[in-house]
Amino acid sequence: MKLLQICAAIALVTSSSSLMADPSLNSYSVTMKIEHGGTILAEPRMLVKAGENSKIVLQKPDGTAFSMDFSAAPTSNNAIAFNSAINFTAAAGYSYSLNPKMLVTNGEQGKIVYGSDDGLTVHPISVSFVVSDR
Repeated sequence: MKLLQICAAIALVTSSSSLMADPSLNSYSVTMKIEHGGTILAEPRMLVKAGENSKIVLQKPDGTAFSMDFSAAPTSNNAIAFNSAINFTAAAGYSYSLNPKMLVTNGEQGKIVYGSDDGLTVHPISVSFVVSDR
């Protein structure tokens, strides 16, 4: 039973588009650590095409749900544009959505954090990620 509580179903979906047909586009290796209140929910790793939308979906038996649509694309200043849309629902019933966009350096960690343990919000959600050339 305890194993069932900590297990989660993760679906990684990468859409196919005309970008897939262009071999000159970069591919990226993306590694993530998704946490809620300090508890790791998932640690997905995937390969994605530059500029193409990808999606992570996480559903736990206790009702916790997390989804993240994201893309990573090169910029003219050698950075990587990381655009995302996150939807989160906690087992306690509260939910929120956010759309963080940022520039990251190839191979360096980026981090998205929403909420804090300051008594005003309940257990922060955080996504640590590294986007690297493949």
